Amino acid sequence: MSISDIARRCSTIMSKPELSPVAWVGVFGSFARDQQRAESDVDLLVGYRKEATSDEIYFIGDISEQIRDALGREVDVLYMWDGQKLDLIRCQALLIGKTIYGSETWMLDNQFRAAALIQDTHRRLRTALHLGTSLRNKLADLSEERFTGNDPLLNEVASDLGELLSAFGNELEEAKAMNAYFSPIIEPLLEVQQLAARHKRGGGVRKD
Repeated sequence: MSISDIARRCSTIMSKPELSPVAWVGVFGSFARDQQRAESDVDLLVGYRKEATSDEIYFIGDISEQIRDALGREVDVLYMWDGQKLDLIRCQALLIGKTIYGSETWMLDNQFRAAALIQDTHRRLRTALHLGTSLRNKLADLSEERFTGNDPLLNEVASDLGELLSAFGNELEEAKAMNAYFSPIIEPLLEVQQLAARHKRGGGVRKD
């Protein structure tokens, strides 16, 4: 099955009047990369028009079953409304997606957002990796005994932790969904930062 086959089989479904709020549908995943196998499912992103109301989107519901019947294989359908915060999988879908329905204008507008967000996330990860490597080397030299008193190395570690947390962070509204991926890393780092801050205020970490 080719992308042209998918587009042809889905055209009848997408031309239904009740699906008029849909602006664009694209294939991503293995089919977009031309790496599909006989058993591969079809990954689709369905994008809604800017003018689509929440009621219209609600009444469309999940069209996965209709598409699955039309294609004769399993499908995985993602949905996206105008201005939705982009997570990693939607960024991927927009950047590699192949149009099977609708105007590419919708895709190109959102593709620009996805590219900017991926570039920002990549920059933050590279910065965090560099800072994390430096921090790990300093921690290797920080013995338990140095946690008492006003040790300069521990102060450096506390400062580096702040920089590392800043590298992971992005307070832009657009980055909210992407920031969620960093939560498992940020939360333990915050705990360590708080411990280091108490050390700086109290002149050392108390040992029981």
